This record gives sequence, structure tokens and C-alpha cells, in this order.
Amino acid sequence: MFLASKPICDNYKLSEKCFLGLLEEIKTKFNQSLAPAGEGIGSVAAQSIGEPTTQMTLNTFHLAGVSDKNVTLGVPRLQELLDASKNIKTPITTIFYHRSLPYMERGDAEVTRILSSALSFDFPERHIKDFLISSRIYYDANPETSKIGAKAELASNQEEKRTPWVIALTFDRKKHTEKETWAAISRNIDKKFSQQFEIVENKSDNADPVTTLRCYEKVKEVLPRESKTEEGTFFKYLNLVEADLKKVFVSGVRGIKTVKNSKRVVYEGDHKEELSKKRRDFFEQTIFEAEGTNLREILAHPKVNPYKSYSNDITEIFNILGIEAARSSFINEFKEILKPYSIYVNHRHLSVLADWMSTRGVLTAINRNGINRVRDVSILRKASFE
Repeated sequence: MFLASKPICDNYKLSEKCFLGLLEEIKTKFNQSLAPAGEGIGSVAAQSIGEPTTQMTLNTFHLAGVSDKNVTLGVPRLQELLDASKNIKTPITTIFYHRSLPYMERGDAEVTRILSSALSFDFPERHIKDFLISSRIYYDANPETSKIGAKAELASNQEEKRTPWVIALTFDRKKHTEKETWAAISRNIDKKFSQQFEIVENKSDNADPVTTLRCYEKVKEVLPRESKTEEGTFFKYLNLVEADLKKVFVSGVRGIKTVKNSKRVVYEGDHKEELSKKRRDFFEQTIFEAEGTNLREILAHPKVNPYKSYSNDITEIFNILGIEAARSSFINEFKEILKPYSIYVNHRHLSVLADWMSTRGVLTAINRNGINRVRDVSILRKASFE
């Protein structure tokens, strides 16, 4: 781009002799930058990366609480990357809207806020416990005159005998603003518990909706005799069912706990100008940061830009997008670790580390377990690694 014919002739006014001299200078600089054959670039890269991390250790605990996000920083995060950990402590997914959302304080700010709230509402994982006011277990001997929840309607299955034991779920009607939410709750409860319970729903405009689950008589056949009395056994069983009820999935993306919108500055122009920030052509964009990760479902969401959204879990990226994406993600995450400490590590040294971790087609951990999985590694090499 910088050696294009038009800028050279119009802007820089280079003659043919000067242009050829410039090309020779570029060749000379390139040849000087090549590593000699046989040089131990692995040792140099290890020194380049290892020495700054000793400085980073001193500040790890001081920087841990600076950001309002719950993130792992410093050496603990570095250890997660080098170990290629499958279960990282604070998984975070950065989500880009399918079209650019300008971050403005005036004018379209309200539109941006509405879109942000809509996207945030779609993603967090929600269970029945998030909509409940209370859940109780009752002993109700006469279902025909019951005042628990709804007026006890006739059982949907008349052939099944019912017991006096009832679980009553009282939902918050303020959270049931969408019909799809209530339909999802009813559908998932029926799907999981309709064989063991008679399920009756009572919805009213002036009162909180109540769902009652009355246990069938046939449940007695599968209950263990742990208690001296039948009532004690039923009560233990219903306590377990009540806990399972609260965990029933309703909507959202599994694995996503919360979603917050934040501001990111995007610079226009080529890569070199972005690094130097000489040009001030930039705009502020709204992005979403989700606590938790489920990259497969997020990238398939119609409101998400799948080409820009990413996760900080390199193992998940490897499983979904492949080894090349995991390699690039490793380098980017490593740079994010070093950024708060203003530590510089040459990109080529990070590339050597990333190449070695991904050269086998899978992520190889930089520890004794990872080395042992590599074939044709001598005992002296393993010993030197320790």
C-alpha cells in the first residue's frame, strides 16, 4: 500500500534510482531480521516471555479488583492459557450485534439502549427459580375442596390415583409479561413431571399465577423405604422434586449468566495507523460482554455478528472453529494479559509458542502432561523441561 505507484509519484516524488535504492534497503533489513540456521529460537522465546511475567507477578493482586467485571488477570490467567485449561475460572464472551450500534449520548442513544436491553434479555440463562415468589409442600387430603392454588380440577388422567401430597409454585406475575415465557414454563414442567404428578395451572389477571403438582399413587412403587413412615419417605422425595423444579430451564442461552453492554473505541484506517493512533478517525461502538460462554449457540443467534464475536475460552474455540482459530485466539488472549501491565513481548516469540502448542493439530499444554503426549520426546528433553 505504501509502495503503490500513485503515492510514490505524486506524494513522495521518488525517482527510479531512489525507488531501487529503497527496495535494496528493504531486502537488507529483511535479511538481517532472519534467524540463523540452528539458532535456539525456542529458548529465546521462552526468555522473552518468561522474564516479563516475573514483573507481572508483583502487580497481579493489586490489579485484580480494578475492573467492574469479574475476570481473572495476571499469572492465574496466564497459567490457564499455558495449561490449555478446559474449565477456566471466569469465561467471558464478547458479542457484537449483527449491525454496528453507535454509542452516542444523544439522539440515537435511546434506540441503542432499547436494542441493548432486548439482546441482554435474550441471552441470560433463566430457570424457573428466577420467576418464583415461593414454593411450598402441602398435605392436602381432599382435592375436591382444596384451596391451594387453583380450585382442584378433575385429574387429566382419571385412571391415576392421587395422593394428598402437593407442591405449590407461586410465580411473580410482573415477570410474566410475555406469553412465550409462561408457555415455556408450562411446557418444560409438563415434559419432565407429567408422568409422576397431576399438574394444574391457575392464571389470573389480578393475582400471581400458581401451579400445583399433586403426586400420583404409583410413585410409591419406586420410592425407597428410607424412613420409618410413608409420610417421611414422600416428604424427602418431594423435597428433591422441588429442588429439581427450580432448576428447570426456561429460556435464554445455556451457560450465559449475565449480559452487560459496554463501549469500545474502533479506529478506522489501516493497521499501522490504528497502532500509532495518528489518525483520529474513530467511532464508539456498543458491544455486549456475557459472563459465561456457549459459543455454538451464540454464533447461531440471528442478532449476533458471527464473524466478530468471540470467547476467551481457547479450548471451546478449538472444538467449534478449529485449531487455527484457537491459535489466533491464544495470541490475542496472551496480549490481553500483558496489556494492563504495559509489558512488551515481540509478536514472533508469541507465535513460536502458539505454533508449538498447535502444531500437532490439537492444543498441547505447556506442562509435563502436554510434553508426555508428544511422540519421540527423549527422556533428557522431558527432564530439561522440568
